[in-house]
Amino acid sequence: DVLERGLNVFVEKPPGVTVTQTESLARLAERKGCITMVGFNRRFIPIMRVAKAFVEGEGVINTCIAEFHKYYADELPYYRGAVDILTCDAIHAVDVLRWACGEWRRVLSVVKRFGRGYDNAFYALVEFGSGRVGVLAANWASGGRMHKFEFHTSGVSAYVNPNDRALLYRHGKLELTITTQQAAGSSERVRYYGFYDENRHFIDCVREGREPETSFRDAVKSMQLVDEILRLGRVK
Repeated sequence: DVLERGLNVFVEKPPGVTVTQTESLARLAERKGCITMVGFNRRFIPIMRVAKAFVEGEGVINTCIAEFHKYYADELPYYRGAVDILTCDAIHAVDVLRWACGEWRRVLSVVKRFGRGYDNAFYALVEFGSGRVGVLAANWASGGRMHKFEFHTSGVSAYVNPNDRALLYRHGKLELTITTQQAAGSSERVRYYGFYDENRHFIDCVREGREPETSFRDAVKSMQLVDEILRLGRVK
C-alpha cells in the first residue's frame, strides 16, 4: 500500500519472504518512482568499511569469508516457521559476500538440521565474477552468538569482528588493530554497528533522488543467492 501511494520506503531485512515477493516489490517501486532501501546494516558498520577499504587499497578482494552463528534452541523456527533462518537473519552474512565480491555465478552448499526439525545450519562455497570466492558458515545450533568476516587480496587481509575489532595484515605482518568504537568514533551501538549510517544513507538518497546501495532492486540479488543456497543445500 505504501509503494502504491508513491512513498519512499526503508524496511528491515528480509525485504520479502520469497524472491518472487521481493522482485514484485522492486518492480512496483520502480514503476511508482519510489526510493527504497533494505536494512542490511553490516555494509554500513564503520569498521567493516575501514577493513574493506584497507584490502581494496592493495587490490581486488579475491576471497570473502562470512560467519554468523547463534544459539537458538526453540522448537519452532522464526515466526513459527513463516520464514527460514537463512532468509530472515543469516542473510546478513550472504549480503556481505555480495558486497565484497559482486555478482555471483555458481554455488555449492549444504543445509543441515542439527537437533531440530527445521534447517538451522547453512554452508556455502560461492564463485563470483572474475574468479572471486565467497565462503558462508552459519550455524544456529552453536554455543553462542559469533559474527565475523574476512576480506583477502594478494598479500593483504582483514579479519573483522564488528562487535570488537579488526586485525589488518599486510605481507605477513600485523599492520593495524582497530576497535569497532575507534572506527566509528563513538561507543554508542547505534553509531558503531551501522544503524546510524544506514539511516543517514537513506535520508541522503531521498534528498538527492538517487538509488540507495541496498535498494529493493539490489536486495533481489541477495534473496536470489539465499534461495540458491537453500535449493542446492537441501538436495539429498
